[in-house]
Amino acid sequence: MDVIRGAYDKPVSTQRLIKDVEKIYDHEGTLYTGYPIISAIESSHSIDAVLVTPTHGMVLFDIVEEAEISDRQEIRDALYNSMVSRLINIKDLSAGRGGLSFDLSVVTYAPAWPKANIIDFKELVISKEQLSEFLAGKANDKNKASYNKVLAAIQALTKLKQRPPRRTKVKDSKGAILNELEKSISNLDRNQSKAVIETSQGIQRIRGLAGSGKTVILALKAAYLHSKNPDWKIGVTFYSRALKNQFRELITKFTIEQKNEEPDWEKIKLMQAWGSPSVDGFYYHFCKLNNADYHTFDSAKHKFNTDQDLLGKIANEAIANVTEPHPDFDVILIDEAQDFSESFLQLCYRLLKPSDINNDANRRLVYAYDELQKLNELSLRSPKEIFGEKIDFKNDPDLPHQDIMLKVCYRNSAPVLVTAHGLGFGIYRQGPKQPNLVTMFQEKELWTDVGYDVITGKLEFGENVELARDKSTSPDLITAKVPVKEILTFSKFSDEVSQYEWIAKEIEKNLNEDELEHKDIIVIHPEAVTSKSATAPLRSLLVKKGINCHLAGISTSQDDFFVDGSIAFTSIYRAKGNEAAMVYLMNAQYCFSGYQLIKKRNILFTAITRSKGWVRVCGIGPGMDGLQEEFKKIQENNYHLKFRYPTKEEMNHLNIIHRDLSGEELKKIEKGNDEAKSLLEKLENNEIKSSDLSQEIKDKLRKLLDED
Repeated sequence: MDVIRGAYDKPVSTQRLIKDVEKIYDHEGTLYTGYPIISAIESSHSIDAVLVTPTHGMVLFDIVEEAEISDRQEIRDALYNSMVSRLINIKDLSAGRGGLSFDLSVVTYAPAWPKANIIDFKELVISKEQLSEFLAGKANDKNKASYNKVLAAIQALTKLKQRPPRRTKVKDSKGAILNELEKSISNLDRNQSKAVIETSQGIQRIRGLAGSGKTVILALKAAYLHSKNPDWKIGVTFYSRALKNQFRELITKFTIEQKNEEPDWEKIKLMQAWGSPSVDGFYYHFCKLNNADYHTFDSAKHKFNTDQDLLGKIANEAIANVTEPHPDFDVILIDEAQDFSESFLQLCYRLLKPSDINNDANRRLVYAYDELQKLNELSLRSPKEIFGEKIDFKNDPDLPHQDIMLKVCYRNSAPVLVTAHGLGFGIYRQGPKQPNLVTMFQEKELWTDVGYDVITGKLEFGENVELARDKSTSPDLITAKVPVKEILTFSKFSDEVSQYEWIAKEIEKNLNEDELEHKDIIVIHPEAVTSKSATAPLRSLLVKKGINCHLAGISTSQDDFFVDGSIAFTSIYRAKGNEAAMVYLMNAQYCFSGYQLIKKRNILFTAITRSKGWVRVCGIGPGMDGLQEEFKKIQENNYHLKFRYPTKEEMNHLNIIHRDLSGEELKKIEKGNDEAKSLLEKLENNEIKSSDLSQEIKDKLRKLLDED
């Protein structure tokens, strides 16, 4: 028996129902509380709990908290009719003439009612014994045939990203294959549904790979909580502004589907992280609410003399300067939390009202992040380390889960995901000496947490290990239809012009022959600073072919990523949070080597994982030769990752070598290289003799170079 604990307003009786059902029924089945949200027709009452089993079909519970006896027949009828009206249009569940293919029953559960004066127990139970008798009377083997379909209907909170199918003529075209794929993953799976429905009184974190559905889950969770608690003030934020419209569409869609009404946007606030007097954001809102000093980007850059993690710095300053912050939200949901500093999460926490009468440190902050998105470290510390030891954070079997891990990756096929990780970590990189890795997790258990299996060896520091994904964590949705060699390709060109011409020709083929739409294609450039100028020649070629294109967030609104009838060009930062069937990564050689290699490999990893279908990695020069060689080794190893897990000391060394650098640090390094090069040339030209250098300088140089 699985219990999924949604938001409910009858805590004592609901908890007792859970315990009674668990004691009575220990076979396959699921008990939902506070879900689904189906308001009864012409009534303010909604379903308090639903039990779905292969034996009983579906049982609806009308839960009564108070001890006063009342007539509940009208309420039971309304709940029954409401559920029938929802399910009758599902072909697999209807039995003709308004009937259902499985048993549907309804019962009032009132454990506080006195036994005296209660005569008719037909649809009323007040004790565990009566509930056991009621369920026994509803058992019927015919429900087994419909069980999985009934469960799927309940789990289907909404049809995800449902869109009109592409108009296709060729049976096995890319467009036709995509239509089939989108049908296969249009509903949430059980784990995703649980993440939406289960509601904690405190911190809740949702972790998973790119493509595991985190953004959709947060959007539906915001809508679910809004539907259950219309008076709550709910805040939603995200790193990529291009996600704003996606959140708005999903929240609107879910609320209308469940309650037949639009969401109240005065109660749900979709806000960016920073904000300003003209565009509200959480940092600006905190400063305004607490009369604290506010920084613009320019003033923050001037004050801290850097452009690195400015939001984290100003959030930390605001927290330090406000000793008693005013809470304003009942719940805040944060997407892409790996891209925010911990101080920003703490600022959001301080904007929340306490939610637990037993522990005022507990506040409803829900944040989702990708464990592998920041390749150099565990992206965020544990909630207790971030928010303080006073908060409750545990997965109690009798309470809603606070730590939810999504292992299944629907967007990326196993070959694409393994390639992204192999290149991101530099698993098969050829370096001047061991280890060849670019970086590695300090927390080795993360590999299995996100759905990798240990094939051979040991997942231990200093040990050899072989990792792979299986069908349970990477369903073979596209690989069952398309050869792997066609899904993912790496192409080297003699020069940039040849690269542009090839990509333009391929995009033209995608539109005219592969039956893809413009929104199915994105072109990613790895360098944000030069992306506008570097992509101009390719965009010009497409325009000459009559193909419209745009720079996402530059030639369009910052809140828009895709545009009808136009190909999206983007840097990696705007690409985050978005996906497309066909992803082109141009000038990929930028990610092969050089300073800040962790960051560059992270760009490569993120670009590849934007694809829900095909990936085309393109580049020029020796750097592209190197990437092709690494990809070849991934293929030769059957898309398994084989490597020696570095020790913690080795990982620390890698993180120093390939660390992120500020502009000032880069200038110092470049200056140092120029000075070292000048000294070397003078030594080679005998302008300076090695004997002219002091022994102390020579000894220090030898020591430093040996350590490196």
